[in-house]
Amino acid sequence: MRNRIAAFCLSLLLICLLPFSFVNAQTDTLRVMAYNVLYYGANPHCQGPISTYHNYLKQIVAFANPDIIGLEKMGSIPTSPSDFTATAPKGFGDSVLQYALNAAFADRYAYCPFTNATQADNVSLLFYNKQKLGFVAITSSYERITDFNTYKLYYKDPNLSTTHDTTFLYITLNHDQSGSESIRDTQIANEMVHIKNHFIHLPNMINMGDFNTHSSNEGCYQVLVAPADTNFKFYDPPF
Repeated sequence: MRNRIAAFCLSLLLICLLPFSFVNAQTDTLRVMAYNVLYYGANPHCQGPISTYHNYLKQIVAFANPDIIGLEKMGSIPTSPSDFTATAPKGFGDSVLQYALNAAFADRYAYCPFTNATQADNVSLLFYNKQKLGFVAITSSYERITDFNTYKLYYKDPNLSTTHDTTFLYITLNHDQSGSESIRDTQIANEMVHIKNHFIHLPNMINMGDFNTHSSNEGCYQVLVAPADTNFKFYDPPF
C-alpha cells in the first residue's frame, strides 16, 4: 500500500482514533498516526529540500491533529559524535519538531529517545502530545535490519499530582523488511518474544508502523492477531 500525499515523499499513512478510560473514570481520546516517511531528512534528499518536506508534514499534521505520531523510515540520525553511519543531520528530530509538528500546533509535541543499534540508514521516531502524555522508558528493544522498540508512555491525568495514579500506554513501533515475507515473519515473531519477556499478558499496547505486508495471511500478521498464546493477541481496528 503506497499513498502519495501533498507530493510529500511519504508512504503508508494510517490514522485511527482510540478512546481510553483513565483513572477516576475520566474519558479521553487519542488520535494515533503511523507514517512511512521514506528517508525524510536523509542526504541525498528524496525529492527536494528538507524545508519543503517540513512544510508538507506541517500541513498534514495540522489536518490530522494526532496525539501520537510514529514516523518510520526517517533518515538515520547520529546517535553519538562517533556515529558516521547516519544519513540525516544531527538533531534532525528537533528540526521536525520546530518546523513541522510544533509549527502546526505550538509547543504540543516532543519525541522519545531513539536507537539505531543495527546502524541502519533509517530509523523510526515516536512523537507524542506532551500536553496529554509523558515518556517513561524504552521497555523492549529488538534489532533485526532496523531497531524495533516498545515505548512506555503515561497519561497526564489532571489529578495526577493528588492521586499519583495514571494509565500507562505502550507503543511498539515497526518498520518491517519489504520484499521478503520470511524476514518480516522473523522480525515480528522475535519482536513478540522480547515483549513476552517483559509482560505476562499484553498491557495497553499499540503495535503500529509500516509492516510491508501484502495480505493478512502473512505470518507476521497472524502472529499478532492469532497467536498460540491468546494473552498476546492484538486486535486490528480495520477488521
